Amino acid sequence: MWRGSSTAISRRIFKLLNDQGNREFENSLTYTAFSHWFDYNELPGSASWCKTQAQEERGHALKILEHLTSRRIEDDVTGSEWEAQEAERLQNVRGTNSNGDVPTESSEASEREPDLGKLRSEAAPQKGKTFHWEQVPNIVLDVKGPFTTTFSDPIAIWRKALEQERYNSRKIFQIMAAARETQDYVTESLLMSYYIPEQLGEENAVEEVLSNTLLVMKRGPEFYYELDRSLPSKPH
Repeated sequence: MWRGSSTAISRRIFKLLNDQGNREFENSLTYTAFSHWFDYNELPGSASWCKTQAQEERGHALKILEHLTSRRIEDDVTGSEWEAQEAERLQNVRGTNSNGDVPTESSEASEREPDLGKLRSEAAPQKGKTFHWEQVPNIVLDVKGPFTTTFSDPIAIWRKALEQERYNSRKIFQIMAAARETQDYVTESLLMSYYIPEQLGEENAVEEVLSNTLLVMKRGPEFYYELDRSLPSKPH
């Protein structure tokens, strides 16, 4: 349920995004393993393609972690409770002030506008108080392996890459469904504007390489070198 703040995030969505961040790191290491196989077999085009993809997957992971550090886990206040509290606060502001007088428009404005002098004094370090660093939300980095560099041929690699991308898409769609269920519009916006379009491009790119690989390998493994030379430096 919506919590009345863009920084608020439920523990459920936080964990789903944390898991996805780890998954993106794993995808990065998998593409790194692919690139080592291609390098060893003197296929520089395919190696470069996978290295670029590995860097992009790492970027996806870091973007999720940055998103999580900008949010705050709030399990106690639901959207309806927050709205009730906000209505009560506004009623107090519009009712009477501490002197029993009906507030004027200027006094209501003063309730809304922060006292900058007070904010500066509160922000200043206070002598004699124990200093504590703000704790980072409980982000868990848990990347699972191993990431093998042993493959039978290019077809095996590109099939595994496509399987990985499709699995990644399914997981992102699950997070999207959970975000909509809990009215987490901030997470929904992140997924809609970046991760879902990105997955569409990545799946299409890998499907194209796999299809071309299957075609050239029918002629013989040695013909893959022609395809390797034609691969773009960026996957998509």
